[in-house]
Amino acid sequence: MSNWSPPPIWPQTPRRRQGIWNYPRPYRTGIRAWIPSWRFVVGAILTGTSLVAGVVVSAWINLPVPDELGSVRSETTTVYYADGKVMGKFAAQNRTIVALSDLPAHVPAAIIASEDQSFMTHMGINPLGIVRAALNNASGGAQQGASTLTQQYVENYYIGVGEATYADKFREAILALKVTKEQSKEQVLEGYLNSIYLGRGAYGIEAASQAYFGHPASKMTISESAFIAGIIPNPTYWDPRQGRTRRPRPRGGGTARSTSWCSRAPSPPTTARPRSSRS
Repeated sequence: MSNWSPPPIWPQTPRRRQGIWNYPRPYRTGIRAWIPSWRFVVGAILTGTSLVAGVVVSAWINLPVPDELGSVRSETTTVYYADGKVMGKFAAQNRTIVALSDLPAHVPAAIIASEDQSFMTHMGINPLGIVRAALNNASGGAQQGASTLTQQYVENYYIGVGEATYADKFREAILALKVTKEQSKEQVLEGYLNSIYLGRGAYGIEAASQAYFGHPASKMTISESAFIAGIIPNPTYWDPRQGRTRRPRPRGGGTARSTSWCSRAPSPPTTARPRSSRS
């Protein structure tokens, strides 16, 4: 017992304090030294999600739906002689507002088939479409915007058509979500059909029907509806007056798809509140 002595206490090296950037990671070799840990990955995902959620919530609170543009309700005024003959027509924009309930079911069906087949069910934006367009644009493909019919309505009715930045598209998406909560699908569809530019100086489906076919939109056939739906992306370029050499086939076979869809799909509801119209 007299020879017993306590074990020696060996000096310990203090643990090195890790900085924000800890790569290459210690105790790892090769490529493994540069692979982030699961803690880093989870933290990055949570941080990114929190930032995105914060931006969306802030935009939702601070972006009210603006007043409609003054031009969307302007219509063509027709002046007549005493004997009933037309003296002339005057308009800032050639437009005649028509109620959705006055249109044949295949007219809005063709527009939905061509522009936004999930219009009646989505919340105003199409998240999958946005992701698909983002991946396509990032990979260098043809530029895509992924705008739903509701987003186009917001642009035509509240913001104004023009060159759009990514910030403008974000604002448009937030407003589309709000409009979907405040208005019915039928109101959105009616407003879209009365505000969109369709070529030949015609704004809205009624003026376009008169310009292209010489009769009111209430008499449009399935083929005529599909034609109008097919030229929406660029009505001036795809106008038949430009000749066949200048008219490429509408994107994605839009006309054929519209004809097929509106001939077999159930018609969209037509319970929108009537809008005033004058000739």
